Amino acid sequence: MGRRTRKLEEFEISFGLWGVRCLHFGHYSSYKGCRMSGLLGLPSLPSINELHIQGKCNQDLLSSINELSTLKALCLEDNEELKCFPHRMLQKLTCLEELYFHKLFKLELLPTKLPDSLKKLEIVGCHKLVFAGFHEALQHLTLLQSLKFEHLPTLTSLPDCFRNLALLSELTL
Repeated sequence: MGRRTRKLEEFEISFGLWGVRCLHFGHYSSYKGCRMSGLLGLPSLPSINELHIQGKCNQDLLSSINELSTLKALCLEDNEELKCFPHRMLQKLTCLEELYFHKLFKLELLPTKLPDSLKKLEIVGCHKLVFAGFHEALQHLTLLQSLKFEHLPTLTSLPDCFRNLALLSELTL
């Protein structure tokens, strides 16, 4: 397939629609700087298995992540506006193995259901995050091998459900 270039405001990305395996959006990625606020949804990328979104993004874009059923790794970072995720944002991501929430400074709530397929979960620098209900979501992650909680001032105790995480071999606090 040939390469295609799409431009949205200051956003520019080149990709072969069917051959993309890893896609980065953001000012520190291998692509040119972008503003995600102008992007209403992700294009149809049936083979993508990694997605990294850095900086501001809107709810429409986050909702469209649910359609990326082959996604194995998702990273959201450096967002100063995001307070919560769309309802059922991760529901169809049955292949998702790695999930990273880094420096989402105003994030208050995590998705209510995390994919059971998760093997690695990192939550770092989410200063306003409330962990109510998170304990229940965590106990269903029986494949989880690595868990990282750092720079979370609202985390005052560890969940009681660690006994359900038999495969957990790495815990970083």
